[in-house]
Amino acid sequence: VLTDFDAVAKRLQNLILMRKGTMPNDFDMGVDINSYRFEYRNSDTENMIRSEINNQIDKYLPDIPVKNFEIVFKNQE
Repeated sequence: VLTDFDAVAKRLQNLILMRKGTMPNDFDMGVDINSYRFEYRNSDTENMIRSEINNQIDKYLPDIPVKNFEIVFKNQE
């Protein structure tokens, strides 16, 4: 059984990881965060990701009030 927090976290995680085109009835749904994996890591990339996440939450999860979030790039080794 998921708590309210866990359920919200899972919905956000699913939306962020989902590849666009996965949902047959809505090809625009999903952030497809993996598509940014090889992008140059700078403020422009961060802003693109932030914008995409905000747009997706506004459109598909409007019941989740997200005010702020942090984007952290994992170092490549």
